[in-house]
Amino acid sequence: MELTKNFTLAEYTRTSHLNELSKAGRVHQQNPTDKELKCIMQHAKMLQQVRDAFGKPIIISSGFRIDELNNLLPDSVPGSEHTFGCATDNKTVGEFTVTEMIRFAKIAVNVGFKRIGLGKTYIHLGIGGEVYPGKWPSPAVWGYANTNSLLYMKKAEFLKMIHDLSTKH
Repeated sequence: MELTKNFTLAEYTRTSHLNELSKAGRVHQQNPTDKELKCIMQHAKMLQQVRDAFGKPIIISSGFRIDELNNLLPDSVPGSEHTFGCATDNKTVGEFTVTEMIRFAKIAVNVGFKRIGLGKTYIHLGIGGEVYPGKWPSPAVWGYANTNSLLYMKKAEFLKMIHDLSTKH
């Protein structure tokens, strides 16, 4: 099912974490409910805007996750935005440079994403409580463990990003 000109439902339900389910002897089946699909569709429209402004392909490394898969991942939290279809972890062709990662995050803020997590090789984009009000703290910007991208961002630039995020929403 095509969600936008560059993103499909298959991309949103595919995950790079299939090995976790296979190791646990479970079959991979990710079928979102109607409410989760509503969140996925809203997220896809916003992600398309980011992709258009960024000017490079975006690869969804992890989108919607069933609870069973989410619970097997060591760094995931129960009730993650991923389990509701409200978030993706995104990569680009090759790897993000630090400059690209910061530019990508700024574009995401301008498009309206409310929750941005900077990983070593990916960026988490979440729409927060648009479909599920009050479910996750937002706005929020964070870095994951073993992430150096925030170290390269000037403190003033980071604070401006947080300010922009909080004043837009």
